[in-house]
Amino acid sequence: MEKESYLFFTFAIPKVEMVKIFQNDKFPAIQTDKFIWNLIKGIENEKNEIVYISSRPVSDYPYYKEKCISKKEYYINLNRKKIKILEIPFINISVFKIITRLLFGFYYGIKEFKKKKNKKAVIVYSVTIPYLILGYIFSKFYKIELIAIWTDPPSVINQRDSSIKTKLRKIELKLSKFFMRKFDKVISLTKELAEDFCPQKPYLVIEGIINLNSYENKDLEDKKVISDIKNIVYTGTLEEKYGIKNIIDSFKYITVENIELHIYGRGNYEKEIENICERDKRIKYFGFVENEKILKIQKEATFLINARSKEDEYVKYSFPSKMMEYMASGTPVITTILSGFPDEYIEHLICLENNLPETIAKKILEVLSWKTSKRRKIGENARRFILSKSYKEQGKKIKEFIES
Repeated sequence: MEKESYLFFTFAIPKVEMVKIFQNDKFPAIQTDKFIWNLIKGIENEKNEIVYISSRPVSDYPYYKEKCISKKEYYINLNRKKIKILEIPFINISVFKIITRLLFGFYYGIKEFKKKKNKKAVIVYSVTIPYLILGYIFSKFYKIELIAIWTDPPSVINQRDSSIKTKLRKIELKLSKFFMRKFDKVISLTKELAEDFCPQKPYLVIEGIINLNSYENKDLEDKKVISDIKNIVYTGTLEEKYGIKNIIDSFKYITVENIELHIYGRGNYEKEIENICERDKRIKYFGFVENEKILKIQKEATFLINARSKEDEYVKYSFPSKMMEYMASGTPVITTILSGFPDEYIEHLICLENNLPETIAKKILEVLSWKTSKRRKIGENARRFILSKSYKEQGKKIKEFIES
């Protein structure tokens, strides 16, 4: 049987290269990298042939140190086959980034996909304008399906955007909404993301994908209590809107000395965190740490915490990807329950009514009074539950949806 061919516009860059990128990017796209590779591992098989046109997922210059990104090709052994990733060049400066990604994406998309037979569909990851336009053009040109994979709403404003780029966000939002409605099928983190931006089209909710191979041989029984200090751990983007300020402020209401808050990550709030650490020695900031070390840190924590506001408009389009990693660690998780959370998660989490500092402090003191056996049971149940969200299981759902 002839293989079905897909054109996939994505942000997949091999791990060795991404390690270098993370070192040079002030706002590294760690979760984008994890999601896309778990997705690829889930959908790649010997029955299909996927042409990967990829763009380096980096912040605009100067937050990422390179102005001009060169073309590269990578060959990777995956799922008993060799896949090719073609990384397109672009100018990494504001509007030029959009234009050059569009032009080079078109050129290399034509060059790589035209020679393939039995063309089935164009798959577009993310709501970035160049990819939305390219997906639409290629689907019309080849008369094939247009399939979306969305993990964020369109035109999210960043504090680090230039004044020009901020003004252009309104135009970008209108364009995004126009092209998002052109998709034939949608795979999205939440149902609201699909229903609001591509109404009345078939969709599949995949709130996240996790590679459980990273957690093998990391049994809970291996945990050892090395001190009397109870540590609450936060890993991820350090921006106020993600609740890190409220988590830190909760320690104003905690007078117990043997409780510490350990923070890992990067973001706009890190300078303020460093200043706070000078004033309160129970709060410790460790900067950006590679994923392999983070897995160990999460596993050995007393509790993990995430406290985004439930009131923010964007949360109905969001599922924090690190929630799966938290749960896979076997360490119990304290979190607010956002509207994008599927109901099946709730019984496996320690829920916050809201993300006010007083509420967070009260919950931290409550859970630290629990017996070790109770904490372990919650962590074990969460870890067992998250097995159903592996790239193999989620990949099956995605493949069936794409091929239907």
